[in-house]
Amino acid sequence: MLGFDFIKTMFLVGNFFILLFLLKKIFYKPIMEILEERKEKIKEGLEQRAIAKQEREDVIKQREEVIAQTKLDAQKIIKQANEMKEKILAKAKEETAIFLEQAKKEIAKEREELKEEMNLKLVDLVSHVAYAALPDLAKQEGHEDLVENTILQNLKQASSM
Repeated sequence: MLGFDFIKTMFLVGNFFILLFLLKKIFYKPIMEILEERKEKIKEGLEQRAIAKQEREDVIKQREEVIAQTKLDAQKIIKQANEMKEKILAKAKEETAIFLEQAKKEIAKEREELKEEMNLKLVDLVSHVAYAALPDLAKQEGHEDLVENTILQNLKQASSM
């Protein structure tokens, strides 16, 4: 029949609480411990992730600072190299100008020496030709100096024109 049996109900409620107690002790506590451990691992993972993120940002910042400093150093080195290049070029131009001036002086000196030597040889040659062509002139005394002086004067006049 359909009735309400209080003892059976109490027995069922008692069994329910015993089952609840056993479940709590046997299953719930270990599951909660596993969940708590998992929660801690997740928390630690998030903390490590935040630390790693901060370290990564610090490394990126340091790298950017190093790159900026390296660029500045490179610019300084390039500037110094350009200044050195300009100094070396200026010194080379100066030395070249001095060298060219000395070379021009030496060439002019050698040219004058060669001119003098050529003039003397020309005087000798003309004297020999004149004496050969005019044998009477060779017999006279003192005419040798006169011929040479005349030839030299004519050469100097010709070279000054």
